[in-house]
Amino acid sequence: MTRKACLLIAMTLFLLTSCNQQDGVIATQENADIQEEGDMEKKQFVRKTVAEIIELDEGINVVGLSFNKCKETGFVTLTGTMMDFELYGHFDKLDNIADKRQPDTNFAVWADGDQLIGKWVNGGSEQDEAYSTVTIPRGTYFKVLWNAETFDRLVTDYMGGEQEVKDAYISEHGIVFPDHTDADSLYIEVYPQDKINGSEDSYPEAYTLTRVRL
Repeated sequence: MTRKACLLIAMTLFLLTSCNQQDGVIATQENADIQEEGDMEKKQFVRKTVAEIIELDEGINVVGLSFNKCKETGFVTLTGTMMDFELYGHFDKLDNIADKRQPDTNFAVWADGDQLIGKWVNGGSEQDEAYSTVTIPRGTYFKVLWNAETFDRLVTDYMGGEQEVKDAYISEHGIVFPDHTDADSLYIEVYPQDKINGSEDSYPEAYTLTRVRL
């Protein structure tokens, strides 16, 4: 869905948000009927946010651009701090990554005082020297999946709901996340390329993973 599609002639929003808990899963949902410019056919958008504890049975190898390394090498010109998310505008520089796992998946990883944006790789292949590697270890993670009408709204307006769901889950289940300054702190944004732009019968979606301290 393009930015033009965000110019709405009419939007009737039916907020039916509910929190359903089953087997440690929190899910929220709201419905909206959207009528796009020049399109008299209504398409229903069902907003969803699903939270759950998952186990990664194997590590995930991510190769890409490290904020700290880019600051040193100048491969990508950065002027702000890591929390300015300056690397987000440089996913086009990941095209030379070898041995990408399919379906193609983009990651943003915060770990060890660094930020890395990259792609999931099978591992073992030689990579361009401009890239760095991080391995997301197997273990217990808190996953929040959400969707939106467009990619832009997916990574802006609706992304804030991820923290709200996380806070509600912590309050209900008493789980503990490492502080962001701790050595074992790990926060990951995951953008499956076959999901983030949606399709004829689905809307864009992404998810986050946060390491859980048991």
